[in-house]
Amino acid sequence: MDFRLEFVNEQMCQLYFSISSKEMKEMLEDAIKAQSNQKDSKNSNKNFDNAVEKVKSLIEDDIIENKIDEYEIEVIGTKSTRYLMNFEIGRPMMGIVEMCILPDNLNFSLPTFIPDIFYESKIEKDNVKSFIDKLFLANNLFKYEDANQVSLDSIITYDLRFEKDNVVINEIKDQKFDCMNDDDLDLDLIEGKKVGSEVYIDVDDVYTILKITSIKDRVPIEENNENVAKLKFGSIKSYDSLFKKIESVLEFQKNVDVAMIFILEGIIASNQIEISDEVIRFFAKKLHEHDINDKDILKEIKRIVLFEYLVRVVELKTDDGDLSNETQKKINDMSKMLFLADGRKSNIMSRQFIIEETKRAKILEYCRDNDYISNIKL
Repeated sequence: MDFRLEFVNEQMCQLYFSISSKEMKEMLEDAIKAQSNQKDSKNSNKNFDNAVEKVKSLIEDDIIENKIDEYEIEVIGTKSTRYLMNFEIGRPMMGIVEMCILPDNLNFSLPTFIPDIFYESKIEKDNVKSFIDKLFLANNLFKYEDANQVSLDSIITYDLRFEKDNVVINEIKDQKFDCMNDDDLDLDLIEGKKVGSEVYIDVDDVYTILKITSIKDRVPIEENNENVAKLKFGSIKSYDSLFKKIESVLEFQKNVDVAMIFILEGIIASNQIEISDEVIRFFAKKLHEHDINDKDILKEIKRIVLFEYLVRVVELKTDDGDLSNETQKKINDMSKMLFLADGRKSNIMSRQFIIEETKRAKILEYCRDNDYISNIKL
Protein backbone atom coordinates (compact mmCIF):
# COMPACT_ATOMS: atom_id res chain seq x y z
CA MET A 1 0.00 0.00 0.00
CA ASP A 2 1.47 3.35 -1.07
CA PHE A 3 0.73 6.90 0.10
CA ARG A 4 1.71 10.37 -1.02
CA LEU A 5 0.76 13.52 0.89
CA GLU A 6 0.49 16.82 -1.00
CA PHE A 7 -0.29 20.18 0.56
CA VAL A 8 -2.77 22.33 -1.36
CA ASN A 9 -1.91 25.18 1.00
CA GLU A 10 -1.25 25.58 4.73
CA GLN A 11 -4.94 24.92 5.47
CA MET A 12 -5.63 21.91 3.27
CA CYS A 13 -3.94 18.79 1.95
CA GLN A 14 -4.64 15.67 -0.13
CA LEU A 15 -3.53 12.13 0.63
CA TYR A 16 -3.19 9.93 -2.46
CA PHE A 17 -3.27 6.19 -1.84
CA SER A 18 -2.96 3.04 -3.89
CA ILE A 19 -3.70 -0.52 -2.83
CA SER A 20 -2.36 -3.49 -4.78
CA SER A 21 -4.66 -6.08 -6.35
CA LYS A 22 -3.34 -8.69 -3.90
CA GLU A 23 -4.11 -6.51 -0.88
CA MET A 24 -7.59 -5.67 -2.17
CA LYS A 25 -8.27 -9.35 -2.87
CA GLU A 26 -7.36 -10.29 0.69
CA MET A 27 -9.46 -7.51 2.27
CA LEU A 28 -12.53 -8.21 0.13
CA GLU A 29 -12.35 -11.98 0.57
CA ASP A 30 -12.02 -11.62 4.35
CA ALA A 31 -15.01 -9.25 4.43
CA ILE A 32 -17.11 -11.54 2.19
CA LYS A 33 -16.25 -14.52 4.38
CA ALA A 34 -17.35 -12.60 7.47
CA GLN A 35 -20.62 -11.70 5.73
CA SER A 36 -21.33 -15.28 4.62
CA ASN A 37 -20.93 -16.52 8.20
CA GLN A 38 -23.79 -14.30 9.34
CA LYS A 39 -27.44 -15.32 9.42
CA ASP A 40 -29.69 -14.35 6.49
CA SER A 41 -26.72 -14.10 4.13
CA LYS A 42 -28.21 -15.86 1.07
CA ASN A 43 -28.14 -12.76 -1.17
CA SER A 44 -24.64 -12.78 -2.70
CA ASN A 45 -24.99 -9.28 -4.21
CA LYS A 46 -25.99 -7.86 -0.85
CA ASN A 47 -23.14 -9.74 0.80
CA PHE A 48 -20.64 -8.21 -1.64
CA ASP A 49 -22.07 -4.69 -1.15
CA ASN A 50 -21.84 -5.11 2.62
CA ALA A 51 -18.30 -6.42 2.25
CA VAL A 52 -17.34 -3.35 0.21
CA GLU A 53 -18.69 -1.07 2.95
CA LYS A 54 -16.71 -3.00 5.53
CA VAL A 55 -13.52 -2.66 3.45
CA LYS A 56 -14.16 1.07 3.01
CA SER A 57 -14.48 1.38 6.78
CA LEU A 58 -11.21 -0.52 7.24
CA ILE A 59 -9.42 1.72 4.73
CA GLU A 60 -10.80 5.02 6.02
CA ASP A 61 -11.06 4.43 9.77
CA ASP A 62 -7.95 2.31 10.34
CA ILE A 63 -5.39 2.39 7.53
CA ILE A 64 -5.75 6.04 6.52
CA GLU A 65 -6.17 7.26 10.11
CA ASN A 66 -2.96 5.51 11.13
CA LYS A 67 -1.12 7.01 8.18
CA ILE A 68 -2.36 10.51 9.02
CA ASP A 69 -1.02 10.03 12.57
CA GLU A 70 2.40 9.27 11.08
CA TYR A 71 2.37 12.56 9.16
CA GLU A 72 1.58 14.47 12.38
CA ILE A 73 -0.94 16.77 10.77
CA GLU A 74 -3.95 18.08 12.69
CA VAL A 75 -7.10 17.38 10.71
CA ILE A 76 -10.16 19.55 11.36
CA GLY A 77 -13.72 18.54 10.58
CA THR A 78 -14.51 15.52 8.45
CA LYS A 79 -12.46 14.10 5.61
CA SER A 80 -13.65 13.38 2.08
CA THR A 81 -12.51 10.10 0.48
CA ARG A 82 -12.91 9.42 -3.23
CA TYR A 83 -12.31 5.99 -4.73
CA LEU A 84 -11.13 6.19 -8.33
CA MET A 85 -11.84 2.58 -9.27
CA ASN A 86 -14.60 0.04 -8.76
CA PHE A 87 -14.30 -2.50 -5.96
CA GLU A 88 -13.58 -5.85 -7.58
CA ILE A 89 -11.71 -8.91 -6.34
CA GLY A 90 -8.28 -9.01 -7.95
CA ARG A 91 -8.38 -5.37 -9.00
CA PRO A 92 -6.19 -2.66 -7.41
CA MET A 93 -7.60 0.50 -5.87
CA MET A 94 -6.58 4.13 -6.03
CA GLY A 95 -8.10 7.02 -4.13
CA ILE A 96 -7.76 10.54 -2.77
CA VAL A 97 -8.48 11.82 0.73
CA GLU A 98 -9.17 15.56 0.96
CA MET A 99 -8.89 17.15 4.37
CA CYS A 100 -8.60 20.53 6.01
CA ILE A 101 -5.82 20.95 8.54
CA LEU A 102 -4.86 23.26 11.35
CA PRO A 103 -2.32 25.81 10.02
CA ASP A 104 1.03 25.81 11.81
CA ASN A 105 1.06 29.58 12.17
CA LEU A 106 -2.52 29.97 13.38
CA ASN A 107 -2.74 33.01 15.64
CA PHE A 108 -5.77 34.96 16.77
CA SER A 109 -7.09 36.84 19.78
CA LEU A 110 -10.42 36.33 21.50
CA PRO A 111 -12.81 38.90 22.91
CA THR A 112 -12.10 39.38 26.59
CA PHE A 113 -15.68 40.07 27.65
CA ILE A 114 -19.18 39.18 26.46
CA PRO A 115 -21.59 42.10 26.96
CA ASP A 116 -24.23 41.24 29.58
CA ILE A 117 -27.00 42.33 27.22
CA PHE A 118 -26.43 39.17 25.17
CA TYR A 119 -27.21 37.03 28.23
CA GLU A 120 -30.31 38.99 29.23
CA SER A 121 -32.85 37.27 26.99
CA LYS A 122 -35.02 34.94 29.05
CA ILE A 123 -36.37 31.51 28.21
CA GLU A 124 -40.06 32.01 27.46
CA LYS A 125 -42.44 30.02 29.65
CA ASP A 126 -44.41 29.07 26.52
CA ASN A 127 -41.27 27.48 25.05
CA VAL A 128 -40.83 25.32 28.15
CA LYS A 129 -44.51 24.36 28.06
CA SER A 130 -44.22 23.46 24.35
CA PHE A 131 -41.27 21.19 25.09
CA ILE A 132 -43.18 19.45 27.88
CA ASP A 133 -46.05 18.93 25.41
CA LYS A 134 -43.54 17.36 23.02
CA LEU A 135 -42.26 15.02 25.74
CA PHE A 136 -45.80 13.85 26.52
CA LEU A 137 -46.67 13.30 22.86
CA ALA A 138 -43.42 11.42 22.13
CA ASN A 139 -43.97 9.09 25.09
CA ASN A 140 -47.58 8.16 24.31
CA LEU A 141 -49.05 10.35 27.03
CA PHE A 142 -51.75 11.81 24.81
CA LYS A 143 -55.39 11.55 23.80
CA TYR A 144 -57.22 12.29 20.55
CA GLU A 145 -59.42 15.31 20.01
CA ASP A 146 -61.35 16.52 16.97
CA ALA A 147 -59.39 19.14 15.04
CA ASN A 148 -60.33 21.83 12.53
CA GLN A 149 -57.52 21.19 10.05
CA VAL A 150 -54.76 18.72 9.28
CA SER A 151 -51.46 19.23 11.14
CA LEU A 152 -48.31 17.17 11.67
CA ASP A 153 -49.92 15.64 14.78
CA SER A 154 -53.14 14.61 13.04
CA ILE A 155 -54.65 11.26 12.25
CA ILE A 156 -57.13 11.57 9.42
CA THR A 157 -59.84 9.31 8.09
CA TYR A 158 -60.53 9.60 4.38
CA ASP A 159 -62.37 8.08 1.45
CA LEU A 160 -60.85 7.45 -1.97
CA ARG A 161 -62.82 7.92 -5.17
CA PHE A 162 -61.61 6.81 -8.60
CA GLU A 163 -63.04 8.57 -11.64
CA LYS A 164 -62.61 8.18 -15.37
CA ASP A 165 -64.37 10.45 -17.86
CA ASN A 166 -66.34 11.93 -14.91
CA VAL A 167 -67.70 8.51 -13.99
CA VAL A 168 -66.98 6.97 -10.56
CA ILE A 169 -65.52 3.52 -11.22
CA ASN A 170 -64.53 2.58 -7.66
CA GLU A 171 -64.57 3.82 -4.06
CA ILE A 172 -62.65 2.88 -0.92
CA LYS A 173 -64.05 4.04 2.40
CA ASP A 174 -62.64 4.79 5.85
CA GLN A 175 -58.90 4.76 5.22
CA LYS A 176 -56.60 6.10 7.95
CA PHE A 177 -53.41 8.13 7.72
CA ASP A 178 -51.12 9.07 10.61
CA CYS A 179 -49.35 12.29 9.61
CA MET A 180 -46.58 11.67 12.14
CA ASN A 181 -45.72 8.08 11.29
CA ASP A 182 -47.12 7.09 7.87
CA ASP A 183 -45.64 7.97 4.50
CA ASP A 184 -48.06 6.55 1.92
CA LEU A 185 -49.63 10.00 1.30
CA ASP A 186 -47.96 13.27 0.38
CA LEU A 187 -48.38 15.37 3.52
CA ASP A 188 -47.97 18.59 1.56
CA LEU A 189 -51.22 17.83 -0.29
CA ILE A 190 -53.34 17.52 2.86
CA GLU A 191 -51.67 19.72 5.49
CA GLY A 192 -54.00 22.56 6.44
CA LYS A 193 -57.05 20.92 4.82
CA LYS A 194 -60.38 20.62 6.66
CA VAL A 195 -63.05 17.95 6.99
CA GLY A 196 -64.86 17.67 3.67
CA SER A 197 -61.85 18.87 1.65
CA GLU A 198 -61.12 16.95 -1.54
CA VAL A 199 -57.62 16.53 -2.92
CA TYR A 200 -56.51 15.08 -6.25
CA ILE A 201 -53.65 12.74 -5.41
CA ASP A 202 -53.30 11.21 -8.88
CA VAL A 203 -54.44 12.67 -12.18
CA ASP A 204 -53.25 10.01 -14.57
CA ASP A 205 -55.62 8.03 -16.80
CA VAL A 206 -57.87 7.55 -13.79
CA TYR A 207 -58.37 10.42 -11.36
CA THR A 208 -57.79 9.49 -7.70
CA ILE A 209 -59.57 11.85 -5.32
CA LEU A 210 -59.13 11.86 -1.54
CA LYS A 211 -61.92 13.23 0.66
CA ILE A 212 -61.17 13.92 4.32
CA THR A 213 -63.97 12.65 6.57
CA SER A 214 -62.45 13.25 10.03
CA ILE A 215 -59.40 14.86 11.63
CA LYS A 216 -58.14 14.07 15.11
CA ASP A 217 -55.08 15.57 16.77
CA ARG A 218 -52.88 14.12 19.46
CA VAL A 219 -53.02 16.36 22.51
CA PRO A 220 -51.12 15.79 25.77
CA ILE A 221 -53.07 14.31 28.63
CA GLU A 222 -53.26 16.35 31.84
CA GLU A 223 -49.74 17.40 32.74
CA ASN A 224 -49.88 16.66 36.45
CA ASN A 225 -47.45 15.05 38.90
CA GLU A 226 -48.85 11.56 38.34
CA ASN A 227 -48.36 11.71 34.58
CA VAL A 228 -44.96 13.43 34.82
CA ALA A 229 -43.75 10.46 36.86
CA LYS A 230 -44.64 8.20 33.91
CA LEU A 231 -41.95 9.93 31.83
CA LYS A 232 -39.28 8.39 34.09
CA PHE A 233 -37.01 11.41 33.65
CA GLY A 234 -34.44 10.60 36.34
CA SER A 235 -35.70 11.43 39.81
CA ILE A 236 -38.23 14.00 38.58
CA LYS A 237 -41.71 13.19 39.85
CA SER A 238 -43.54 16.54 39.78
CA TYR A 239 -44.59 18.97 37.07
CA ASP A 240 -42.83 21.89 38.78
CA SER A 241 -39.56 19.93 38.93
CA LEU A 242 -39.85 18.97 35.26
CA PHE A 243 -40.57 22.58 34.29
CA LYS A 244 -37.54 23.87 36.22
CA LYS A 245 -35.26 21.15 34.78
CA ILE A 246 -36.21 21.89 31.17
CA GLU A 247 -35.98 25.63 31.79
CA SER A 248 -32.48 25.10 33.22
CA VAL A 249 -31.36 22.99 30.24
CA LEU A 250 -32.70 25.52 27.73
CA GLU A 251 -30.99 28.34 29.66
CA PHE A 252 -27.70 26.44 29.52
CA GLN A 253 -28.10 25.85 25.78
CA LYS A 254 -28.88 29.55 25.24
CA ASN A 255 -25.80 30.68 27.17
CA VAL A 256 -23.55 28.28 25.23
CA ASP A 257 -24.94 29.50 21.91
CA VAL A 258 -24.71 33.18 22.86
CA ALA A 259 -21.07 32.93 23.93
CA MET A 260 -20.02 30.78 20.98
CA ILE A 261 -21.68 33.01 18.39
CA PHE A 262 -20.16 36.13 19.96
CA ILE A 263 -16.67 34.61 19.90
CA LEU A 264 -16.92 33.43 16.29
CA GLU A 265 -18.46 36.69 15.08
CA GLY A 266 -15.66 38.60 16.81
CA ILE A 267 -12.96 36.57 15.05
CA ILE A 268 -14.68 36.94 11.67
CA ALA A 269 -15.20 40.70 12.07
CA SER A 270 -11.55 41.26 13.02
CA ASN A 271 -10.30 39.52 9.84
CA GLN A 272 -7.57 37.83 11.87
CA ILE A 273 -7.73 34.58 9.91
CA GLU A 274 -8.00 34.40 6.14
CA ILE A 275 -9.66 31.13 5.15
CA SER A 276 -8.50 29.85 1.78
CA ASP A 277 -10.87 29.46 -1.17
CA GLU A 278 -10.10 25.73 -1.28
CA VAL A 279 -11.28 25.30 2.33
CA ILE A 280 -14.40 27.38 1.62
CA ARG A 281 -15.26 25.17 -1.37
CA PHE A 282 -14.57 22.00 0.62
CA PHE A 283 -17.00 22.94 3.40
CA ALA A 284 -19.54 24.31 0.91
CA LYS A 285 -19.62 20.90 -0.76
CA LYS A 286 -20.17 19.25 2.63
CA LEU A 287 -23.11 21.58 3.27
CA HIS A 288 -24.45 21.03 -0.28
CA GLU A 289 -24.16 24.77 -0.85
CA HIS A 290 -23.10 26.02 -4.24
CA ASP A 291 -23.33 29.81 -4.12
CA ILE A 292 -20.27 30.60 -2.02
CA ASN A 293 -20.53 34.23 -3.13
CA ASP A 294 -23.72 34.56 -1.09
CA LYS A 295 -22.70 36.58 1.99
CA ASP A 296 -24.83 34.57 4.42
CA ILE A 297 -23.56 31.21 3.12
CA LEU A 298 -19.96 32.42 3.16
CA LYS A 299 -20.32 33.68 6.72
CA GLU A 300 -21.83 30.40 7.89
CA ILE A 301 -18.96 28.45 6.31
CA LYS A 302 -16.43 30.71 8.03
CA ARG A 303 -18.19 30.11 11.36
CA ILE A 304 -17.97 26.36 10.86
CA VAL A 305 -14.28 26.43 9.90
CA LEU A 306 -13.31 28.71 12.79
CA PHE A 307 -15.31 26.57 15.19
CA GLU A 308 -13.39 23.47 14.01
CA TYR A 309 -10.11 25.38 14.49
CA LEU A 310 -11.11 26.22 18.07
CA VAL A 311 -12.16 22.63 18.78
CA ARG A 312 -8.80 21.29 17.64
CA VAL A 313 -6.77 23.97 19.45
CA VAL A 314 -8.56 23.24 22.73
CA GLU A 315 -8.08 19.48 22.24
CA LEU A 316 -4.34 20.01 21.77
CA LYS A 317 -4.01 22.32 24.77
CA THR A 318 -5.96 20.25 27.29
CA ASP A 319 -4.71 17.00 28.78
CA ASP A 320 -7.86 14.95 29.30
CA GLY A 321 -10.37 17.15 27.49
CA ASP A 322 -13.06 16.31 30.06
CA LEU A 323 -15.69 18.80 31.07
CA SER A 324 -16.14 19.84 34.68
CA ASN A 325 -18.61 17.71 36.62
CA GLU A 326 -21.10 20.58 36.75
CA THR A 327 -21.08 21.20 33.00
CA GLN A 328 -21.08 17.49 32.17
CA LYS A 329 -24.20 17.05 34.32
CA LYS A 330 -25.95 19.75 32.28
CA ILE A 331 -24.93 18.04 29.05
CA ASN A 332 -26.23 14.73 30.44
CA ASP A 333 -29.56 16.36 31.35
CA MET A 334 -29.80 17.75 27.83
CA SER A 335 -29.07 14.33 26.37
CA LYS A 336 -31.77 12.68 28.52
CA MET A 337 -34.24 15.40 27.55
CA LEU A 338 -33.63 14.92 23.82
CA PHE A 339 -33.82 11.14 24.21
CA LEU A 340 -37.26 11.51 25.79
CA ALA A 341 -38.32 14.00 23.12
CA ASP A 342 -37.45 11.41 20.48
CA GLY A 343 -39.74 8.87 22.11
CA ARG A 344 -36.84 6.99 23.75
CA LYS A 345 -35.29 6.27 20.37
CA SER A 346 -31.61 6.80 19.67
CA ASN A 347 -31.89 9.57 17.09
CA ILE A 348 -28.70 10.21 15.12
CA MET A 349 -29.46 13.95 14.82
CA SER A 350 -29.89 14.26 18.60
CA ARG A 351 -26.66 12.36 19.22
CA GLN A 352 -24.80 14.63 16.82
CA PHE A 353 -26.29 17.71 18.49
CA ILE A 354 -25.02 16.54 21.89
CA ILE A 355 -21.55 15.90 20.43
CA GLU A 356 -21.44 19.43 18.97
CA GLU A 357 -22.81 21.00 22.16
CA THR A 358 -20.12 19.19 24.17
CA LYS A 359 -17.44 20.64 21.88
CA ARG A 360 -18.84 24.15 22.39
CA ALA A 361 -18.91 23.71 26.15
CA LYS A 362 -15.28 22.50 26.17
CA ILE A 363 -14.17 25.59 24.24
CA LEU A 364 -16.03 27.89 26.63
CA GLU A 365 -14.70 26.15 29.74
CA TYR A 366 -11.18 26.45 28.37
CA CYS A 367 -11.67 30.20 27.71
CA ARG A 368 -13.13 30.69 31.19
CA ASP A 369 -10.63 28.58 33.14
CA ASN A 370 -7.65 30.22 31.41
CA ASP A 371 -9.04 33.74 31.94
CA TYR A 372 -9.34 34.53 28.22
CA ILE A 373 -12.98 35.60 28.63
CA SER A 374 -13.99 36.79 32.07
CA ASN A 375 -17.75 36.29 32.12
CA ILE A 376 -18.51 32.98 30.42
CA LYS A 377 -21.80 31.63 31.74
CA LEU A 378 -22.43 27.87 31.68
